[in-house]
Amino acid sequence: SVDIRGRSVFSECASLKEIEVDENNNTYSSDKGSLYNKNKSLIIKVPQKYSGDFVIPSTVKNIESYCFECCNDITNITIPNGITFIDDYTFSECKGIKSIELPEGVTELKKYAFSNCTSLVKITLPNTVTKIGGYAFYECKALTKIRIPSKALDIGEYAFSGCTSLEQINLPNKMSKINDYTFSGCISLRDVSIPENMIEIGQNAFSGCTKLEKINFPSKLRSV
Repeated sequence: SVDIRGRSVFSECASLKEIEVDENNNTYSSDKGSLYNKNKSLIIKVPQKYSGDFVIPSTVKNIESYCFECCNDITNITIPNGITFIDDYTFSECKGIKSIELPEGVTELKKYAFSNCTSLVKITLPNTVTKIGGYAFYECKALTKIRIPSKALDIGEYAFSGCTSLEQINLPNKMSKINDYTFSGCISLRDVSIPENMIEIGQNAFSGCTKLEKINFPSKLRSV
């Protein structure tokens, strides 16, 4: 059998409208032009030319990396319960999506998960999220605000870099470190409240935040 999981097999196939799998294939299946594993517990790839709303079936428990990459004509995605993480590049460069809600149970957003979603204004993160990977929201230029769950103490480098419309950000009270370049280039950010437990602020964490007027340093901060 041919294993195409875990790789961007159809990257830059900008005209791809449909993936069709023979019903006798024992490994893969297709539904409405998208590629799944046989029992539809894993969605592997949605063609870049898919347009409109996309509802991920309730049978799906995992979304493959790069699955929705560059699906610029999708305007809304419904994610079912049971998904526990958003993989690398899963929704990267989905430039038509304006809002998205992640279900309870999602614990991690991996690298570049929503990078370059340039129309994304709002995203709802559930309280179960504990980790936001590097570059997760890189260059999400329309994002104005985001509530970071209290358990999300691990936020990767460049996670919100280039979010030029981001005006406010809340950081969890127990967070102890802000990684390098995390909020760099957030030119609309005006006020940042650093939690009392913060020990380290990484290199260039707020570089290029040209409208930043106020930032507080708590007593435990040791390294900037």
